[in-house]
Amino acid sequence: TAQPIIARVSTEEQLLSAVSSGKKGLIVLDADITLSVNQNIELKDGQSLVGAGYLDSSRTDAKLTFNFQNKADDRSALILNNDSTISNLKIEHTSDQIEASRGAVEIRGKNNTVGNIGISLNTPAVTDKDGNYSGIRLGKASSARIIGKTDIRLNGYNIDIWKGYLTGILVENGNLEISGNADINIISANSNGHGITAAGNTGIINIAGAAQINIQAGLNGIQSTLGGNIDIGGSAVINVKSLLTL
Repeated sequence: TAQPIIARVSTEEQLLSAVSSGKKGLIVLDADITLSVNQNIELKDGQSLVGAGYLDSSRTDAKLTFNFQNKADDRSALILNNDSTISNLKIEHTSDQIEASRGAVEIRGKNNTVGNIGISLNTPAVTDKDGNYSGIRLGKASSARIIGKTDIRLNGYNIDIWKGYLTGILVENGNLEISGNADINIISANSNGHGITAAGNTGIINIAGAAQINIQAGLNGIQSTLGGNIDIGGSAVINVKSLLTL
């Protein structure tokens, strides 16, 4: 069933108002929006955030820009709870510090869909604090599927690669399905970047169908750790180029 349009927005004020209304349905971005410093977005259950191209293929994808400063990155930029979709969006995320396990997109609830998005994660001034940041992060007991085209670029560095690091997609005790026509490209332009990670005893990634995944990473391309599990089936293709040097 098609979701109703609850708001068409082109400013930060309109976007925040639509989310705070709690109404279920599509919030459509008709223009690029730059959020105020340290402002993030947390969708309510049943809310979806899409660019105008989701409804009209002649429209370009809308861009959301987040900027976190003064160690304010103990929050994720865009948070999904339950029954949400994000699509036809470009997400630009810049932080001056990594001191927490968060994501440009963080999935906290169940039955979420991510598709046709581009994420640029910029951490030009990261220090050697413990912690990690991900393009897409699934937390405990969460679930989501990735469809369509997803591009994630990790831009940053760290002076101690065994402490802070960046990950394209991190599933930490959650469940992620990558299948069908999923086309994922992850590029790490730094020495401490991972491509895809399943972590924790209930961290599961299922890759199936005709999914195509291309990863260029400074550390591990695709990995399971701390009991995480990755299942690969169907005609899925995974290409990995690791830049790891020890």
